[in-house]
Amino acid sequence: MRLRDYLYEQAETLLLWVFGMLALGGFLWVTGTEIPVVLCVEGVWFFVTLLSHGRKYLALKQRYAEVESAFDLLEEKYLFTEVLPKPNTLLEQLYFSCSRESNKAMLEKIEEISAGSREYKEYMEGWVHEIKNPVTAMKLFCNNHPTKETEELQKEIQKLDDLVEQTLYYARSGYTEKDYFIQECCLEEVVAQVLSEFRTLILQKQLHLDIHDIEVRVYTDPKWLAYIVKQLLSNAVKYAPVSAGYISMDAMQQENSLWLRIRDNGPGISKADLPRVFEKGFTGEHRERKAATGMGLYLAKRLCDRLGLEVKLESKDWQGTTVFIGFPVGKLHRPESL
Repeated sequence: MRLRDYLYEQAETLLLWVFGMLALGGFLWVTGTEIPVVLCVEGVWFFVTLLSHGRKYLALKQRYAEVESAFDLLEEKYLFTEVLPKPNTLLEQLYFSCSRESNKAMLEKIEEISAGSREYKEYMEGWVHEIKNPVTAMKLFCNNHPTKETEELQKEIQKLDDLVEQTLYYARSGYTEKDYFIQECCLEEVVAQVLSEFRTLILQKQLHLDIHDIEVRVYTDPKWLAYIVKQLLSNAVKYAPVSAGYISMDAMQQENSLWLRIRDNGPGISKADLPRVFEKGFTGEHRERKAATGMGLYLAKRLCDRLGLEVKLESKDWQGTTVFIGFPVGKLHRPESL
């Protein structure tokens, strides 16, 4: 607390003290009191005023410092009322009591909402696991009875399976710390796993693949990484031109990071849409909006943030798109390189 702030706050009181001091001095002078006596009385008055407000200012300054220090050192800021110093005045006691009751009500409401969110998440995960059984059964049926009709049906079943998987990862994306395991994994194996899921669509659209220089090892959760790559590769496969489509994947080593680069020659993204591509539900131009959900890139970005990875995108309208996934590189997991 600064002295200027205190004087501004106590301006009315100080003005009353000054007025009282001058009024008393004027009264004593009018009644014939000698000047030295008047000055002595005024000096005592001024000294008492200075002593009173000086002591009050120092006490308030110390109190401000205690409160600010307690707040700054507290990690869980919502528990601030629990560490507040004991109130000194009736007004402080009222504020303290009201703050505690308000904080208690807020925490109870947050717990109620959190419990509801946990229940909903558990329900969605259970629903996803249950619905995967009939989806898998339909896939097997189509595989065992290959006809032109079942081939078309299988495409729709695959879309349904992708949406169900997206629902599961979205439900878990806020709790990755409970469902991931960081380990050394081969980037080539992860990419091969993802490409196998797009095998039918790649063959149907006669896309040209150029996969090279990805025989590297990174430290992350391979399951979550596979899903991230799948979301990024999905757009490249989905919007690539038939017969003339081109998808390239390679790894680039930099000083403190390693980047997986995915390039395509699809319709690209306009300059106006580029800053919003990772927003939830955003589809933008040159997209089949009836089929797109706008969740793929959003989930990829969200999961990368959770796993400590970087993701960035470069594109020009009708000139293809390049997506980068960045992995941190260090010596923590390689003691022999220290």
